Amino acid sequence: MGQARGLNEHLPGHVAERLIGMMREKRGSAEGARLSVLGWAYKGWPPTDDMRGTPILSMLPLFRAAGLELRGHDYLVAPEIIRGLGAEPVTPEAAFDGADAVLVITNHPEYAKLDIGRLLPTLRRPAVLYDCWRILDEETVRGAGVSYAGIGYA
Repeated sequence: MGQARGLNEHLPGHVAERLIGMMREKRGSAEGARLSVLGWAYKGWPPTDDMRGTPILSMLPLFRAAGLELRGHDYLVAPEIIRGLGAEPVTPEAAFDGADAVLVITNHPEYAKLDIGRLLPTLRRPAVLYDCWRILDEETVRGAGVSYAGIGYA
């Protein structure tokens, strides 16, 4: 297996473990925390509903083991599929409302258009936002008192 492929296969587990660790640091425990996952398809651009090889599949066992309550949104993946994977399907706005953490997995262009300045105050505190693609404005997130992380930096 090539190094790039090995990294790509390792990365979802690493992100999940890092997010769970951040939640534990902020809350003392991840047990019972509400995690909203935006982007369940394999990729966000070009937009697709293809679930083959999607990062969420290797993350779910880690989230379940941590005792997280899962909510999910994807613009193209059917709510029945998200529900079948053990998460409550929600709108992007409802994903933020009352969540302890939000994980943006795909770079679907509609996620970059979210009015996060309006959505961030609806998160529970302390909150964590992990943005795998860095499509949300870090300064706005941190300015709202929310911990921000993405792939490649804290």
